[in-house]
Amino acid sequence: MSTNKDNPFPEESKKSNTLMVSIVAGITLFAGILLYFTFSSNPVKKDPDKNNASSTPEDSSLKSAQELLTNDNDLISCKNALQQINNHLATHPNEKPATFSPEKKDVYSKFGMNDQQFNEIDSPTFTLLDPHYLEERLMFRDIARFLEPPVMGVKQVKASISEVSTQAFMWVVREMRLTPRSKTNIGVPPIYALRRGWGSSYERSLAFLLLLEQFLYVGEKLEQPAGCLLLLPSKDTNTPPRLWVGVVDETGNDLYLFDPILGLPLPGGKDGKPLLLTELKADPKKIRVLDSDQAPYDVQPDQISKMAPAIAPSLSSLAPRMKLLEEKYLPTGAKARLSSDLESLITKIEKACRPSFGPSAKVLLMVEAVESLRMFLTSNNGGFASPQVFQVYQTELIPQTAIPQQLQKVPHPLILENLGNMLSRPFINSALEPKLPRDQMLHARYAKAVPDLVREGDELRIQLRGAETDPNLPKRINNWMDAAKQVFTNFDTIMQNKDRTQDDLAKINLEIRSLFQKGEKDLLMMIAGSIGRPRGEQISWLLALCKHELAEQQQRRFDIQSKSSTPTTLAQQDRLNKWKDCESAWRRYLEEFPLGAGAPHGKLLWGYALANIGDKEAAINAWQDVSRPMAIQEKAARLFLAKSLKDKK
Repeated sequence: MSTNKDNPFPEESKKSNTLMVSIVAGITLFAGILLYFTFSSNPVKKDPDKNNASSTPEDSSLKSAQELLTNDNDLISCKNALQQINNHLATHPNEKPATFSPEKKDVYSKFGMNDQQFNEIDSPTFTLLDPHYLEERLMFRDIARFLEPPVMGVKQVKASISEVSTQAFMWVVREMRLTPRSKTNIGVPPIYALRRGWGSSYERSLAFLLLLEQFLYVGEKLEQPAGCLLLLPSKDTNTPPRLWVGVVDETGNDLYLFDPILGLPLPGGKDGKPLLLTELKADPKKIRVLDSDQAPYDVQPDQISKMAPAIAPSLSSLAPRMKLLEEKYLPTGAKARLSSDLESLITKIEKACRPSFGPSAKVLLMVEAVESLRMFLTSNNGGFASPQVFQVYQTELIPQTAIPQQLQKVPHPLILENLGNMLSRPFINSALEPKLPRDQMLHARYAKAVPDLVREGDELRIQLRGAETDPNLPKRINNWMDAAKQVFTNFDTIMQNKDRTQDDLAKINLEIRSLFQKGEKDLLMMIAGSIGRPRGEQISWLLALCKHELAEQQQRRFDIQSKSSTPTTLAQQDRLNKWKDCESAWRRYLEEFPLGAGAPHGKLLWGYALANIGDKEAAINAWQDVSRPMAIQEKAARLFLAKSLKDKK
């Protein structure tokens, strides 16, 4: 298998020309389809012709980059914008960022940084990796902007760190349902975990920390939130540490605690805030409120006493060029947090840990998190992963229920490749393509995503109905398979013939094209019948999630208004209507797809909607249903929510 190189800064958007994905379809009948993307683009001009540069209007490259990022922030725009900024730096060398001092390099080396990582960090121009990093940060800034308190009257309402961190954490929990991962799986970068819509507690943790960074100024002190991973050792040395996430509180001397696998801030803090680390250290029994007969909470006192803090900054965030981009080059409408100061972050986290861990508290560096993007991307995108890493990710986007039985009879691998392309495209594109509903949602454009989802759902139902009501479709597909077997037998014969001519190749290629043209309508109908229900489930899920986020937004506005005055009847009705829309969407999803992959998580979110419309009994019943397979911590969370709501009745 060969692939074309993907230039990091293409001058125009170009579509993939080959697509193959491994699809596992039967236990013994076939192993899969290999799907890969290749991209073509023009090479980067890192040293543009100076004569041409001198004839270009002053700062035209920088202005062009800012216009690109003002209009859009997808990967192509980020690549083109950073290419333009590299052009600008080539003609303005005095603006290039300073390189690392030996002293700073020594500090970083103590945390395990190697020469390869320093080369990436210390580049004076933007690298192959940077567009991917920039796209991820700008996306998370869009989400943070959506979650920030609205402007009420003439000024921005200031939320506290506890409020902001809780909002951010619960957003990640809603958008990324928990799915067990293998022990060897190291996780995917936050942007890809969110596009997929499910992940591990580790992937949830990284997404939460990244989102937290994008709340630029929080509280009365206009602080930048900071967080860390808290590693709780497991009894089994072969099992990865149990994870909590800590967020530095308003005093700077403590950490609010969040459990990504539980999906909740740890309860028991003062005034309804998340539990603080010092509060837990003073009374470890506080978390026993999460215990129940059906699902005891899994964290024990000995784990708490031995836990260690770890920071997880992205490698690109440590590069001086990111500080330059953040402070000087980003357009006003695209302001985001791009740079991290490792020493400042360490100081901040260690200060917050000392009251609980003592004066010798030290922070670890989570290498897997630092290298998250490079461990996922190939070398031509600035990473060091093999192409198979991304291929596996794409394969996981395709529900096994989408694979039709007829594929068991495919007579040739090339036919399987073509049909696999047709089958996999809707699932892969829906997660990865810009401007499609999932991408709109991850840029907090929920109202734009809803009509597109409704339209796609309507089209799918029509196609599915056509496939299900055509009694002769299976027979026509079998006849096509028989014809295909003969055509590809001829193809193999010709390819094995050393004396084949160009005429022989042209003739067989014409036969193959004719074969697929004749069968296209029936093949598309077969695929539509196969993917209709699994893709329909995804659409129903995304629709309910959109309605949920819009209801949460209305709830935030209502809560802020309630603090200063009695809400108007209209405000109360608007809040209730949004939650009713949300409840209805989750109920429809659960009725139509009761055994769907998202059903357990959907029932959790349905419970929140029921509680917000005042149907507490139904919410309690939804949360008490832990009959579906789920992590013990998820059961503990649902039962705790049900008990807490009972206590409020």
